[in-house]
Amino acid sequence: MTSPTPRSRYPACALCGGTFVGGMRMTSQHKTGVFPFRKRLWVNPLSTLSAVVCLGCGHTKLFADELNRLRFEAQRHPEIFDW
Repeated sequence: MTSPTPRSRYPACALCGGTFVGGMRMTSQHKTGVFPFRKRLWVNPLSTLSAVVCLGCGHTKLFADELNRLRFEAQRHPEIFDW
């Protein structure tokens, strides 16, 4: 007998109505995260990424972990971001 799937704190998937699970982090041997596309002024990402994945269809959403730092750098260097 399988235990029931826990109730997700995330809204249902807009693509299939499935359940999202979270608590995952993007990892790689290389620096994975959010970098400005236009100029690479930083060696480290402005933010690391966390993910939620739909168990029904695999749809994945990424979220910036250091959102305050990303906002600060966007205000400080608006020329390197697309608006």
